[in-house]
Amino acid sequence: MFSFRSYVLVMAGVLMLQLALAGTPDGKYREKYANGKVKVTGYYKNDSKHKVWMYYDEYGRMTLKEKWKMGTLLWKAEYEEGRLSRTIDKDGKVLERPKCGCN
Repeated sequence: MFSFRSYVLVMAGVLMLQLALAGTPDGKYREKYANGKVKVTGYYKNDSKHKVWMYYDEYGRMTLKEKWKMGTLLWKAEYEEGRLSRTIDKDGKVLERPKCGCN
């Protein structure tokens, strides 16, 4: 049987765990400009950037798209005026764009 002291220690541990988890980003993330347009969308997993993150200017045009895996950047695509300008891999190497003129 638990003593009162054991009960208090267990509950204190549970509370500390809840407080620690509450400060850890996990799940969808969204940030907006003052004008209401989306600035950033992304996803956190275990306090690390994960999946695709997209950044927009104040007019709603994409400026940057990043692919993350548990806090490690895999690649990023930079956009100018909403059009793809270049793609960069995790080592900083600029990747070739298609010659078709498509985005």
